[in-house]
Amino acid sequence: MRAARREVIAALVTCLTAGVAQARVLFPSVTERALGVGPAAVRDPTPGNAPQMCIEVADAELFGIAGLRASGARGTVRTGPCRVGVEITQIAAPVGSQTRVAADIGYASPSRWSAALRVGTERLVLDGVDGEAAVVAGVLSSADLGPATVLAEVESIGDGDAREIWMRLATVARAGTIARIVTSARVATPGGAALGVGVRAVLHPALSLLAGYDDGAETLSAGVAVAVRRWELSAGVFRHAVLGLSQSVSLVGSW
Repeated sequence: MRAARREVIAALVTCLTAGVAQARVLFPSVTERALGVGPAAVRDPTPGNAPQMCIEVADAELFGIAGLRASGARGTVRTGPCRVGVEITQIAAPVGSQTRVAADIGYASPSRWSAALRVGTERLVLDGVDGEAAVVAGVLSSADLGPATVLAEVESIGDGDAREIWMRLATVARAGTIARIVTSARVATPGGAALGVGVRAVLHPALSLLAGYDDGAETLSAGVAVAVRRWELSAGVFRHAVLGLSQSVSLVGSW
C-alpha cells in the first residue's frame, strides 16, 4: 500500500515538475535553480568574454521520493563570435520519464551583446501510455549594460492548441567582486507569472554562497560553490512549500 501510494505521489510530482508533454523541463543546475540563471551569467556575465568551451553535468533528487530525480548534461563551444550549445535533461520517476534535447546556435558581438536560436524536442513517456513529443523553438539574448547584464529568453513548446509560450527576463547586477544579485520574471501561457530573486556572495575566489527565492515555484534555495582551477562544484538544497526538500549537485568545467 505504501509503495503504491509513493508511486501515485511520484506520478503527481512528475506532472507538477514537468507538466504535460508541452511543459518546460528545467536543467537541474544548482545555480540555475537557486538564482534563475545559469552559472556563466554570474561567473562571467560579459557575453563577449566567455570561455571557449564549457560543460556542465547535474543531478537532483526531487522531494525525497525514491526514484524521482532530474539529471542532465550540457555543453557550449565557441569559435570566434559563433556559439553552439547542446543540452540533454531527463526527469525520471517510477511511473515514467520526460526527456528534453535541445541545441542553441548563436552569435556573440564584441560590443557586449549576444543572441541565439534554439531548437529541440521534449518527450513524455508514462508506463503503459504511448509517448508524446513536443517541438521546442526559442530565442535567447543577453546584453552587458555596465553594472548589470540583462538576459531574455522566449521559448515555444508544442504546436497548435497545445502550444505553451515560456518567457524569462533576468538582470544580473554586480556589486563589485563580492556579489551578484539576480532578479528574474517569468511568464508562461497557459500558466501565469512568477518572480525570483537570488544572491551569489563571493567569500573567496574559490568559495561562493548561493541563496534565492522563487514565488512561482514557492521554493527557497541555498547552496555552496567551490572552484578549483577550471572546475566548479556546487551543491544545494531547495525547499518547496508543500512538497518538501530536494537536493542537487552540479559540476561545471570551462576552458
